[in-house]
Amino acid sequence: MGRGWSVPVAASILGLLVGAFLVASPPASAAMSRTQVVTPTGDAFVSAAQPRTRFGSARELRVDGKPRERAYLRFRIPALGGRLTRATVRVYSRTTSSRGFVARGMSGSWLERSVTFRTPIRLSHRGTPTGTVRSGTYENIDVTALARNRTTVDLALTAGAPEVMRLASREVRERRPQLVLTSVPFDTLPPQTTITGGPPALTRTRSPSASFALAASEGGSRLECRLDGGAFAACASPKTYTGLGPGVHSFAARAIDAAGNVDTSPASRTWTVDGTAPTVSAVRPADLVEPERDRRHGGACDFDRERPVGCRKRV
Repeated sequence: MGRGWSVPVAASILGLLVGAFLVASPPASAAMSRTQVVTPTGDAFVSAAQPRTRFGSARELRVDGKPRERAYLRFRIPALGGRLTRATVRVYSRTTSSRGFVARGMSGSWLERSVTFRTPIRLSHRGTPTGTVRSGTYENIDVTALARNRTTVDLALTAGAPEVMRLASREVRERRPQLVLTSVPFDTLPPQTTITGGPPALTRTRSPSASFALAASEGGSRLECRLDGGAFAACASPKTYTGLGPGVHSFAARAIDAAGNVDTSPASRTWTVDGTAPTVSAVRPADLVEPERDRRHGGACDFDRERPVGCRKRV
């Protein structure tokens, strides 16, 4: 007869495998990402050396630290039909630079055909540096933070060092700048929570401690736990409790996915901590006669007689 696993061991291993699968499962929307590419609705560069000159129709965008020259780009974000996960601006470089340029958010009213160096534009103090820029290649700039929850992205390209960089403008059709948008469908489905280990339900135990292994059906989900009907609080798997008092205890856990959807049917477990030691009660037969002094018989109790004299039953 071949050897096999006992039912409890097999069940435990199955629970661990299921838990590992649930934790590792990616969100359902991860496989349905969508990419859209849009081109600028306007671009131009401005120069401190020619502060009144308009360069909105030029075939290149120039960026330099001295004289100061900045490039401006504007993109309109179309309806995505989902949640934006990444936005990347791509610009084609015609020069090589070891320092590169910095992409900054900007605010102010400007038009491609009329903007000049004197146009009042405010630039963000923080920016994204590109590092080395190579001629004949596209440079990718992460602008997700600037694009999220926006309908328009306005971007300024600046340089701190006196090194001119020439980039293709939207006038060059085959090399025009691009905004690449990646999105996923809006997630409205809550994750499912599973207890894969811990005290079996509706059992009694003498242990004042309990540890629960948990899993969520969507990767990237966070967990919240509660004990004995308390408030839910952030937790991790395994969740361990110690010093539990005697009596019935209840545990519940719920998962919250990256989109903020909350499991409306938390996984739960109820068990009893039995901290009472067994006791043995002395049992006295109802007809046991206890010797007690009885004044009617001289204060003596004689059990040797067929009918004891001077004795009374214990009440």
